[in-house]
Amino acid sequence: MPEERFQALVQRTPIGRLVTMEEVVEASRFLLENRAMNGINLPVDGVGSACERKSVGRVAEVPIDPSRLNAVGDLVVTEVDELQALADPVRLDLFDLVQREGPLTVDEACRRLGLAAEVGSSQLRQLGDAGLIDQDATGRWSTDARGIYFEIPDEPEAQRAARELGHVMLARYASLPSEWVRRSEPLLDVTWARAAGLFNVRVELTPDELRGLQQDLERLLEPFTNRAATDRPPDASPVRITAYFMPEPG
Repeated sequence: MPEERFQALVQRTPIGRLVTMEEVVEASRFLLENRAMNGINLPVDGVGSACERKSVGRVAEVPIDPSRLNAVGDLVVTEVDELQALADPVRLDLFDLVQREGPLTVDEACRRLGLAAEVGSSQLRQLGDAGLIDQDATGRWSTDARGIYFEIPDEPEAQRAARELGHVMLARYASLPSEWVRRSEPLLDVTWARAAGLFNVRVELTPDELRGLQQDLERLLEPFTNRAATDRPPDASPVRITAYFMPEPG
């Protein structure tokens, strides 16, 4: 399905975005009412620069080109080498870690992910060579991106790489609900437990309608993903929102 889009919003803070319980409920209500007015329902179980190329071992001199970041600060990934670099579970974890907690040294990244130093160093350099992260003069890795965004292109090699990245990301986040049930849900008070939930539905859509739903969800979340820390309500807490859009063969 060449037109199919994987919109992948990588986790943008260590455990999600800071919102209040009332905002979670209101956003869900708005989304459902908006879809109902258009006769469509939406499965909501939550969300997905290249800079100048660096040679191996070189310290990055130019950060990610701001023009490669979209409205919510996601890195728009378009090149084959960028897609291939991210389409690996270890490198995707490293990119996510650097995006959330960078700048980080190789040793710091390896300790957090339980990687051998040689493996972590090699994988970080592959991300750097693809222009996805930058290394400063002290050897610390960072990125200006808050997440990644990509579409499946028409060119065969890039299409294969993009679809593989989509597969890796879908599989990577599949365990999130069970991890949340095991680790987080028991610690919630009843107010937050009532606000949590799952929306799952199977509908018939065209590719354009599916893309439109993803864009609607992105726009709905944009005020929260772009909200400055100083504007957050005092009772805001991190909330993980992960959405899967999975067309089935016709």
